[in-house]
Amino acid sequence: MGQGGPRQQQDRPSDRRRLSVDEAAAILGVSVFTVRKLIRERAVPFYRVGRRVVLDAEDLERYLRVHRVEAREP
Repeated sequence: MGQGGPRQQQDRPSDRRRLSVDEAAAILGVSVFTVRKLIRERAVPFYRVGRRVVLDAEDLERYLRVHRVEAREP
């Protein structure tokens, strides 16, 4: 009682580790179709829970880091 507990912190979307395809699209800044294409091509790791596809937030961050294009030197 009184402390809020771990449940309150866990419910914040920014702290969630597992994401739906819609949430992953928002993080990557692409359409849901593009995320589904990346999944189909196995370009990003994912989990299949029954018919549902779930992605890991860390995997998405890693994907973004790997595909970063550095600026050219002037």
